[in-house]
Amino acid sequence: MTIKYINKSLYYIFNIIASIAVKDEWINLKSLLVSEATRYSSLPKPHPNILQFLIIGEDRRHGIHPGFDIIGITRAIWRKVSLSKIEGASTIAQQLVRTLTNRRDHTFQRKTKEILLAVLATNHFGALQLAHIYLQIAYYGTDMNGLSAAARNLNLNYSQASIFEAAALIARIKYPQPKNHSLKREIQIKNRAQYLLKLNDNPNWVKINKHLIK
Repeated sequence: MTIKYINKSLYYIFNIIASIAVKDEWINLKSLLVSEATRYSSLPKPHPNILQFLIIGEDRRHGIHPGFDIIGITRAIWRKVSLSKIEGASTIAQQLVRTLTNRRDHTFQRKTKEILLAVLATNHFGALQLAHIYLQIAYYGTDMNGLSAAARNLNLNYSQASIFEAAALIARIKYPQPKNHSLKREIQIKNRAQYLLKLNDNPNWVKINKHLIK
């Protein structure tokens, strides 16, 4: 049984469950997503490198899974149990749901709803459009709520960002820029950007996902 077949099966099953279990929450979320999609469509388009690094850094199986990454979740559980290390497994769709609903409580119920809403959002809007929306509203640091604010604070023209500027911007999603200068955080952002650049050179990622960048 291939991963593709498993993901298609999960996509079908979870869509049915989600359409029943989170019906009211989905109505509210869909309205927010439509509003954000309309807003970002009128803004200058970010350089493709920025979207590319978002997917590389936050959701490497983007466009393949149904809105949640069963491989990433399994790996995170294994690392937690066997190595006592905490590893994130949220997809871009899940992070977008979390940001728009502003629900971050660490409960099984909240996480389950987040996954179900991410499945419905992926089915309705498509993985690529969700990535575009998340890019516009993600938190990049103090006074950097969203791409426009981040670009303004960094004095960055995001439509013409260099490849390193794009990687450094997305690095701030994992390591948000603090209000006061921090050498430790500056190094973390730089190292994360270098890591994303290295992943970008991986031919396996290019083969699987690069066709999604438009």
